Amino acid sequence: MNITQSRQKWLLSFFLTISFIAGICLLLVGCTAEKSTKNPKTTLTLWTLQLQEFSAVIQPALAEFEANHPDVKVHWVDIPFSEGEKRTLTAMLSPTVPDVINLNPSFSMLLANKKALYNLADSTLVSKAEAQAYLPVAWQGCQLTGGQFQYAIPWYITTKLRIVNTPLLQQGGKQFEHLPMAESLPPEALTTFKQKTNGAFYVLPDLGSLLKYLFQQNINAFTLDSTTYQPHFMLAQNPTTIKTLEFWKQAYAQKNYSSDVLVNGYSAAVQAYQTGKLAVLEGGASLLKSIESNSPAIYANTKVYPLQNKDQTQRRTDILAMVLVVPAKSEHPKLAAELALWLTNTKNQLALAKAAPVLPSTVAGLKDAWFQPSATLAVKSAVEEARVLGAKQLLGAIEPFPVLPNQKLVNEAVKDTVQTVLFKQAPVQQSLEALDAKLNAE
Repeated sequence: MNITQSRQKWLLSFFLTISFIAGICLLLVGCTAEKSTKNPKTTLTLWTLQLQEFSAVIQPALAEFEANHPDVKVHWVDIPFSEGEKRTLTAMLSPTVPDVINLNPSFSMLLANKKALYNLADSTLVSKAEAQAYLPVAWQGCQLTGGQFQYAIPWYITTKLRIVNTPLLQQGGKQFEHLPMAESLPPEALTTFKQKTNGAFYVLPDLGSLLKYLFQQNINAFTLDSTTYQPHFMLAQNPTTIKTLEFWKQAYAQKNYSSDVLVNGYSAAVQAYQTGKLAVLEGGASLLKSIESNSPAIYANTKVYPLQNKDQTQRRTDILAMVLVVPAKSEHPKLAAELALWLTNTKNQLALAKAAPVLPSTVAGLKDAWFQPSATLAVKSAVEEARVLGAKQLLGAIEPFPVLPNQKLVNEAVKDTVQTVLFKQAPVQQSLEALDAKLNAE
């Protein structure tokens, strides 16, 4: 064999060896790629609203969810409350969206009407048994008319109670000790209260919440179309609505309601309570925490009562809820719904309720021992009283206030009308007729 033949044989052997090694490498890479493709890691993105301070509760819940779903990774993003709606709208217009978003019911309904959310009434996403775990009024509060479209899962909730400065109330006289509604009192009663308490107010109305105020008295200021879900307003046709606004008008003229609350709304009422100038304020446990921090002396004399007296037959209760939605663009709706159900189950909601002044939206959660009265309740704090009374009030609630598609615009129009009546002493009947016409035209 000559040198040329020997070299050719060597080169052939070399190339065969290289080809064999390359083939093995390609096979190994191919197997790895096949394995990676076969079992990819799914990432679910969760957006919450200003809950970072409760990460000690949320992080373990997410870690347990991941442990139960080995192929899933949850990416948690916490957003400032003030940026929630703006960033959500931006995300909805982009190619990719978070899989689960924490919102309020009003904005969630707006997105649902735009077909931007999954319908969680779909039994493949949320079963009937899973839905029945939630407080009926909280679950129904996340539905479009008729219950055929469930646009959200209720998460943590609060309910308004009556927060009372006990010494100030007693100073006002016996006719106030049972916390009567202001409109049931003779006009001069509020003047007498101010005189006896050195200029303090018995109550101050929340002007923008007139519709809810009427709703709690079993008065429907509007009807809802069963098909379009559009409201038809009829405030001017209801005698109690007219009587209520006439009372407010007279009380303001007599300086028994402050001009500050007309301009600055609910925040002005809170400030009046914290400075000892208001006897009765409606609010939840989170407000009590603020009072405790800002006005410890006032808080020490604060007692909490249900929103209604025992002799009131109606049981409509104001519910303030935060919810979880699944955007229609989510690529993993089933997993997203599972995550939303997981965060809102009784175990995880109780953990959050023990860390924050909120209430769970599940029936079992509200019946937990954490929300039951103890033998020493009389010496407990106002926050603890609110926890017990709030849970009891929610369990007895039978109807939620309907969330309207244009709730913000409605609230603004109602507030403007009330301000006009009180500031300018405008005729009530005509003002309400104009309000009805405006709202029904939108």
